[in-house]
Amino acid sequence: MDKIASPDELQRELRTLVAECRHGVSRLDMAQKLGTLANRLAANSDFLNSIPPRAHQAILKLDKNFIGTPNYMGVAPFWNAAYKHSLKDASPAKRRAVHQTFLKNRLQVDGVSPEHEAIVKNYDMYLGF
Repeated sequence: MDKIASPDELQRELRTLVAECRHGVSRLDMAQKLGTLANRLAANSDFLNSIPPRAHQAILKLDKNFIGTPNYMGVAPFWNAAYKHSLKDASPAKRRAVHQTFLKNRLQVDGVSPEHEAIVKNYDMYLGF
């Protein structure tokens, strides 16, 4: 797991990624860098509470594009309304874990089924984050 970074370090890393994205970095390189940043964001959920609102909106917009992919960072809502109460206040790490588990089990991330419910309940009971 990546080390927990300070909010300032994460903000610098995000600004660098945005700049690289504007200068034509390959999609594969960008996806790998975003995956690393997603892990660092998930490890430091206080980061999202410490950044300016415009930066938070930029991350949210970016993360919406990653719903349904391994690059999802845990910021944007992806779930069906049936799981709203379990996931809306969850940490980015928990949201990312649930999302990744849905993908691993080949479930639609916004779907409803007994399998979805079991995964959400599992994270509610055992992860506590």
